[in-house]
Amino acid sequence: MTRHRRPVLQKTRRAGARTSNSTHQLSGKGKGDRRQDRFDHGYSLGYVRGFQAGQERYGTPFDGTSIILPVYNQRNQLEQCLDSIFSNTDRPIEVIVVDDASTDDTLAYLQRLSGQIRYHSHETNRGLASAINTGLMMSKGSTICILNSDTLVTPNWLSGMLNCLHSNIEFGMVGSVSNRVDGEQQIPVPYEHVKDMYDFAAEYNIPDASRWHSTDRLFHVCRLMRRSTFEANGYFDERFENSGFADEDYHLRMRLLGLKLIVSRDVFIHRSFQASLQEQDGHTQSSQDKHAAFFQEKWGNAYDWLQRIRKQHGMLAGRQCQAFYPSQVAVTGLNDANYWIENGAKRPVQGELRIPIVRVSQLELRGWPTGVPIEAAAVAEKWSKQHATEGKIPDGAVFKTELGKYYRREGEACRELVSDHALNRWGFADKVAIRTEQERSDLTEQLPIMAHPVIHSYHI
Repeated sequence: MTRHRRPVLQKTRRAGARTSNSTHQLSGKGKGDRRQDRFDHGYSLGYVRGFQAGQERYGTPFDGTSIILPVYNQRNQLEQCLDSIFSNTDRPIEVIVVDDASTDDTLAYLQRLSGQIRYHSHETNRGLASAINTGLMMSKGSTICILNSDTLVTPNWLSGMLNCLHSNIEFGMVGSVSNRVDGEQQIPVPYEHVKDMYDFAAEYNIPDASRWHSTDRLFHVCRLMRRSTFEANGYFDERFENSGFADEDYHLRMRLLGLKLIVSRDVFIHRSFQASLQEQDGHTQSSQDKHAAFFQEKWGNAYDWLQRIRKQHGMLAGRQCQAFYPSQVAVTGLNDANYWIENGAKRPVQGELRIPIVRVSQLELRGWPTGVPIEAAAVAEKWSKQHATEGKIPDGAVFKTELGKYYRREGEACRELVSDHALNRWGFADKVAIRTEQERSDLTEQLPIMAHPVIHSYHI
């Protein structure tokens, strides 16, 4: 993605304007200067029209797979990975490389590939979760593959994973097996040299549905999901940076939506012994301890939540992350528009809003259908009524019981907040009332409220 200086659009001559005006504007200029002016003017018009056309078509998906390659200082491995993709992929694809501020010649290499791939280079190192998010934001494919840059894909790799993914609507994400992964995705290999790897892979990659099975987690070497799954689940939580807890968090959220994680054991992808972007900075003990603590802060007993939701509410595929977000809150996205979330829709707020406003990603914002507009004064009145401490628990109130748990009333239901982190992310910490378990028991318990992911990137 070569960067160009955006030209300044000059004013065009009005239709019917006299030629003498134009002649006067060009007086004192030579023929070469006038030619350059016409070129600059034409280039400016072309740029603006092309930019507008690009904006109109940007959100148009294509029936193929977006392959996202996050990379940091792995230029040689990246080149080998790209060669393997172009040599062993027979399905429609787009390749998106996200350079997380590499200090080697990765960016120069990507610039030479203009037209063959799409890429973005972070100005500062933001971590693996952020690099993946940038790639997700750029992707247009109906399916999305997140692939390590230190891998070599093999014949029939993508067709095999697509066959698995599309065989069952409940399959949320599919992962391959490899020679260097954690857990059940690792398999022994007979070869010692990469030159012998492709013969092994050709014999191994035979379609066989009996070799597909569900798992609790997928390693980050190669994963495939539908675009609809990404849109339902949202972005990775960037507070996990390079840690494997970013994957753990993303997979947990996917399972809460009723989707399954699947190992496609009939697809093998080779992984080199070069440290990946994740492992270069994510596997020190201090880093792991920090991210483990945040995972605990965010979820508490994460897998207890999973079991409780499965038992109490079922695990029906088709949920979106907004099902776990609160109602009666004000949100905003990238621009200055504010919305009031109510009854499963986002209502555009008209006027200046003077209550807490929560920033969410554009993807999350689009997940709520747009409802009828609402005046800012009406929103403020709704918000103030949530703070009443006398009488019955008001609709929209956040309260804590003697058991130390936090809840929010929504209609005739109450929803437990998963953690203090969720309480803070939605701006509820300053409006907690004290109520009793008896009062809470009069309400029907519905899906809990979880925190939306932390996203630092300005463009998401």
